[in-house]
Amino acid sequence: MLPRTDESGERADGPDGLTAACMTFECVIDDDCNDDNACTANTCAARICMSTGVVCEDDGNECTVDTCVAEACIHDKNNLLCDDDNPCTLDICGSFGCTYGLENGPCDDGLGCTTNDVCFSGQCSGTDDCDPGQQCSTETGVCVDESGGCGDPTNDGSTTASDALFALNAAVGLLTCQLCVCDVDSSSSLSASDALRVLNFAVGIPNITLNCPAC
Repeated sequence: MLPRTDESGERADGPDGLTAACMTFECVIDDDCNDDNACTANTCAARICMSTGVVCEDDGNECTVDTCVAEACIHDKNNLLCDDDNPCTLDICGSFGCTYGLENGPCDDGLGCTTNDVCFSGQCSGTDDCDPGQQCSTETGVCVDESGGCGDPTNDGSTTASDALFALNAAVGLLTCQLCVCDVDSSSSLSASDALRVLNFAVGIPNITLNCPAC
């Protein structure tokens, strides 16, 4: 079989006898379709360039939104993605992720039995607003009668880590607690050591006892 020729009598190199000069191909390989747009994926299919939108590569920052804008990937910082649900921290999205600064000023500790809630060392605490003989329960957020139970300032009938936290807040002046409830080492004052003793007792460390003065 003789090779096909074009009108000039020269051999036709293309398919169906067409010369290479008459053939127009957009591409041969995918690289031929590069449009310098970071937001598209370019492929060569049947020698025709095909472009599809792509999701920008994750920049590894937990608080950025990665989107394509104006043919380029944009990594917008979003402080809301750093929200730690703590009213006493300033949540900021930085170049390397979330950072949390300390806020000062009024806040809401979520307890209905405290007033003048303020931020202190990253925690929101208020002043006990209960009547004499009562105390603000951090468990229920309402005023409850002081049980007089040594090591149970939350008055829930047992000594737990919540009682240790209450005792610590009382020791630094953020809450009030009677000595007969929170002075578990009978030192006639409230200190961080009382809170630590309550915590050790709550988690069951052996040979830990709670000894409060009489009310």
